[in-house]
Amino acid sequence: MIKRLGIGLYLGDECDSVDKQMLNVINAAVSEGINTFDCAPCYRNSRSEKLIGAFMRNNPNENLFVSTK
Repeated sequence: MIKRLGIGLYLGDECDSVDKQMLNVINAAVSEGINTFDCAPCYRNSRSEKLIGAFMRNNPNENLFVSTK
């Protein structure tokens, strides 16, 4: 079930340090029960989509949802 609260992965520089911070946010969100993530190719020059994709490959969970445009 998609939760009412989700995380948008839009803001941040296109760099490894922001990727690391965003990964920490994603992990914390999942730990707190957030399971919906919003991204798009234009978010951080596709880095957000690649990051959430890698996270989901490394943390298989059928209860995680990604909205992309």
